[in-house]
Amino acid sequence: MRHLRHPATVIAIVALFAALSGGAIAGTMISGSQIKNHSIPAKKLTPGAVRHLRGHRGPAGPSGPTGAQGPAGPAGVSTITTVSNSTPICAFGNTCDVASVTATCPSGYYVVGGSAHVDVIETSISTFAGTVTYGAAANNSSSFSGTLTVTAVCATGPGLIHTASPATAVSTPAASAATRLRSELSQQRP
Repeated sequence: MRHLRHPATVIAIVALFAALSGGAIAGTMISGSQIKNHSIPAKKLTPGAVRHLRGHRGPAGPSGPTGAQGPAGPAGVSTITTVSNSTPICAFGNTCDVASVTATCPSGYYVVGGSAHVDVIETSISTFAGTVTYGAAANNSSSFSGTLTVTAVCATGPGLIHTASPATAVSTPAASAATRLRSELSQQRP
């Protein structure tokens, strides 16, 4: 303890204390009136302080001038129509128990959809869509006869573009599907 009474040690301790506490003392001694306007950037302020600096939203300004006319959009589909076609389908065991039918769109129209059904009986139906035709083939395994009807939904217009993926580029016509189905069934019959 004797070496702590040396005047140089006492001066060093007082200087160390002043240096370490000087910032805290200065921080408590600066008031808002002593800060120069616009000298503290917004990133140094708390979010609450920044919100208080912003005023209320003012009224909307006048509308600007009308812009130039944009380019015309692409032409779309101009006409949609349906075309239906039917054929009889006989009871199982007859030569017409496998039937096929095709509906063809008018010239200038493309197939955009379709449907097929058999009245009176329930049977499996396979459908085939081409560029301008929509077909169906059905196998009647019941003892009832009916009618196989296919409907093509056809559209035309300058904006209609026919595209086909490689898997669907070549569609199987309904007649060839019916022929293949007849061949498979004849092999299965006793």
